[in-house]
Amino acid sequence: QGGGQDRVQNQSRGATDTRTQIDLKSKIEVANSRLASLPLDDATKRPYLEGLLQVSKLQTELRSLRARKFDEPKEENTMARATVVKEILPVVDNFDRAQASLKAQTDAPPAIIDLYEDISADIKFVLETFDMKVIPSVGAEFDYNLHEAVQQVPSEEYDADIVCREFQKGYTIAGKLLRPASVAVSCGK
Repeated sequence: QGGGQDRVQNQSRGATDTRTQIDLKSKIEVANSRLASLPLDDATKRPYLEGLLQVSKLQTELRSLRARKFDEPKEENTMARATVVKEILPVVDNFDRAQASLKAQTDAPPAIIDLYEDISADIKFVLETFDMKVIPSVGAEFDYNLHEAVQQVPSEEYDADIVCREFQKGYTIAGKLLRPASVAVSCGK
């Protein structure tokens, strides 16, 4: 409920800001036309023109300040989500390892495997609501911004500088690195 009121207030403020800017522009235009019609010398016009330049700079600074004020809450929200998700990641990692171990067992009951897959899908869905994405690794070109190479190995299957094994998944949240993927990189044949 509060978010909707804030949005309406922000929209109303934005409309007021736009009207204020239009009013200021029209006042400046009127003042310029009056100034042009007056028989004044350049020395008299100079302080007025310097004042107009100062007003223009202040308007630009005000726009910049408003933009920063709008972006800061988004950044704080992303940082808060990242903090929460970092605390959950070890649990997610353990769950993924347990699921992989269960799949490797040939005698595991299919109902248990299905249950793990359902829970895994639920976990992925929740993490996606945090705008969290898994960093592609195996088969992708090594990117030091997203991957942490813990090993370099020869590979018949992968060319040099291609990730050939993932030890731990990496994640981004809202496009920012949360944790790099821990990988092995092929050095070719």
